[in-house]
Amino acid sequence: MLFEQNKKTEKTNLTVLQPKPEFEQNGCVKDALLVYVKGKGILKEQFQYSNSYRIEHQLILNNIPLLQINSTGCPTCMSMLATGYGTEHTGCKEWAEYQKAATQPFVSLQQSVKNLRHILTLLESGLYAVADVWSFPTDGDGRFFWDVPNRLTKYSSSAAMWDVYNGYEGEQPLYLYPTQGAACYNKEWVDHYLKLYEKTKQLPPILTYATIGCLSAVLDGHHRACAAALLGIPIRAICIVPLNRTASYKKENKRIEKYIGAFEICVESTKIPKEYALTAEKPLKENSFVFADGTLSQRRWEKDYKTSVKYYPTMEESSILCAEKMLFCNLISQQDIQENLAVECPKSYSKAVAVLSSLRIGNDTRLKQAALGCIRICKLKSLREEAYRQLLLLKNKHDEEIEQVFIDYLVESENRDDPFLKVIHQYWD
Repeated sequence: MLFEQNKKTEKTNLTVLQPKPEFEQNGCVKDALLVYVKGKGILKEQFQYSNSYRIEHQLILNNIPLLQINSTGCPTCMSMLATGYGTEHTGCKEWAEYQKAATQPFVSLQQSVKNLRHILTLLESGLYAVADVWSFPTDGDGRFFWDVPNRLTKYSSSAAMWDVYNGYEGEQPLYLYPTQGAACYNKEWVDHYLKLYEKTKQLPPILTYATIGCLSAVLDGHHRACAAALLGIPIRAICIVPLNRTASYKKENKRIEKYIGAFEICVESTKIPKEYALTAEKPLKENSFVFADGTLSQRRWEKDYKTSVKYYPTMEESSILCAEKMLFCNLISQQDIQENLAVECPKSYSKAVAVLSSLRIGNDTRLKQAALGCIRICKLKSLREEAYRQLLLLKNKHDEEIEQVFIDYLVESENRDDPFLKVIHQYWD
């Protein structure tokens, strides 16, 4: 064992605790460990009430904001995010010294915790989950993850996932937000990781910090995430999940027990040793720090990065995929396609959308015929429009069959004010 359970390592002030955290089996979290950190408070979050009665939130390293959030405090409402000033400007000697540990290949989560022990001690003292997760190098709204505005902007992924068809609600650290200036981008580093992937079929994991909704801040690994985007694959992340800020309740067998948790990772509080129990949360202050636009967005990103988002689900798609237990689904059977798309009235709109999305994300050659069949046969207008959207994302300007179905829609549309006409026109943009 790398660490004795429930015993502190004096050298690192890090304790791996029992029990192991629980998490959704069909989501992005693949494993998690509960740790207690006796930290230096160099990497931490700070909160305050703004004059508009909203909550302002910063993730800071050495007192320099890495990202900034303006939130309503409602988990299902979108928040606004602004960039910070970049890890490269924090002047944190410890961060520079320990950062190399974040580039190690993945062996196991236990080994990753051991590799990152010095970085973890930069956190504020408290309970954290360190999780092995798969994330997408996009913001969830159709933008490459590093291509973000500096000013406050709303993000769908800043809220919990919500699927109206299944009543599903949840938060998972699926999407990424940068903490390094785009001026630091180095094509040679990306090429290095692309060559490494060609040899090993894997990329070293990135290091992230779960912040709000389904967004995680990339603490280290921006170029590895760039390589993943060009490859059209998810990126493995070692994600730090703070458990200090929330308490939740989980219902099992008509008995309600108190849990602590965040981002669908939870731990039964009664099983945590008393010496590591959570202390009362600090009251929010008002106007205790400066909140301003960041400076990370400093370059025009290449087309390959902008179009890479077609390989990843949007926030809306992820909500449906999670509800249907099809997120990171490796194989869609022909029976799934026939039962959910090739019928006059689909049994489930949600399942049909999940099938189409999974085919696109998996770069499955069956998507074209599945979507075309859905357009020709299905009577549900909203599902036909979803099939059009999936074909649009194929970006195939030389396919006469696909072009013809778009032309047919334009010709047959009786409502010239149909908002979907603008979507169709994107095919020729």
